Amino acid sequence: MSADNDVVDRIRATLAEIYPDLDTTGFALTGRVFRLARALETRRAEHLAAFDLTLGDFDVLATIRREGADGINPRDLLRSVLITSGGLTKRMDRLETLGLISRHADPGDRRGTLLLLTPAGVDRIDQVIPSLLEMEHRHLSEELNPKQLDQAASLLRRLILATQDPNPKTQP
Repeated sequence: MSADNDVVDRIRATLAEIYPDLDTTGFALTGRVFRLARALETRRAEHLAAFDLTLGDFDVLATIRREGADGINPRDLLRSVLITSGGLTKRMDRLETLGLISRHADPGDRRGTLLLLTPAGVDRIDQVIPSLLEMEHRHLSEELNPKQLDQAASLLRRLILATQDPNPKTQP
C-alpha cells in the first residue's frame, strides 16, 4: 500500500480478501465521512472550550443569534437544534447560569417563554462565530485549495439532499 492510504483503504483491502465479490466503494465514502465528522467535532469542541462553551451550548447560542432577534420559544429552538427537550432544558439552564441567555414571558402566548441572548451572550457568540469559522477555514485550507473546498461542499450537499427524508417528522 502507498503512503497515501488511510485506515479506510486498509479496511477495504481486508474486506476484499474476505469478501472478494463485495463492492466497498460506498464504504470508502461513508467510512471517511464518519472519521472526518469525528475529527472535526473534536477540533470544534476543543476550540469552543477556550470560550467556556460546549458543542451544545454553541448550537443553542448560535441558533438564537441567527433566528431569535426578538426571542425564540423553546419549541422552535428545539426544532432547530434537533435535541431532546430534556437536553435543551439542561443547556438552557447552563446558559442562563452563565448569564448568556434570559427567559421572558412570551407576549403572544401567556403560557409560553421566549429565550433571548443577554448582552454577554451576544458578545460571546459574536466572538465565537468568527473565531470558529476562521479556524475551520484555516484548517481545511491546509489540505484543499478554494476550488476543491467548493467542490467538496457541493458534493456533500448533493449527498445530504439525496439522503434526506422527504417527509421529516417534526418534533413537538
